[in-house]
Amino acid sequence: MWRVRRHVPLGLIPLWTFFAPNPARADPRVVWREEFDGVWEGVRELHFGFGAIGTRWLFNPALILNKSISDLVRALLTLDGDDEGRSLLLSPAYIALLRMVLEQPRRPGCSGIQFAVVRTSRAGKARQTETVFLSEVHSVERGSESAECSLIPS
Repeated sequence: MWRVRRHVPLGLIPLWTFFAPNPARADPRVVWREEFDGVWEGVRELHFGFGAIGTRWLFNPALILNKSISDLVRALLTLDGDDEGRSLLLSPAYIALLRMVLEQPRRPGCSGIQFAVVRTSRAGKARQTETVFLSEVHSVERGSESAECSLIPS
């Protein structure tokens, strides 16, 4: 498999690690919060749900969206940011995740938005959460229900 992947341009053959010697022990999740008049609201998770149970095996577009979040998180966490991480603001993974968060429904009057990548794992019966990446706070145009925001941090 590795020999084949080496000769295919742009990494078009995915890297499958389901049965790896060291399988993933934590799930990456993208969460975000919104600011209203200087007060931050609770955290919500970016997840697109699951397809209908009867047809999930045949047609499940949410699976593709959820997999894209996982791939973007992996790409973001492998970047090495300089200038205290400022170069991450222009990375395709950061911009794509920010755009996905901005496209989620939100209340009018939101003035800022911030997202984070957290890893959740289960040790025994307790769930453990670890923040592994925290984005800049981005200002959102007031009164706009579209996904307009500034990539320049607030």
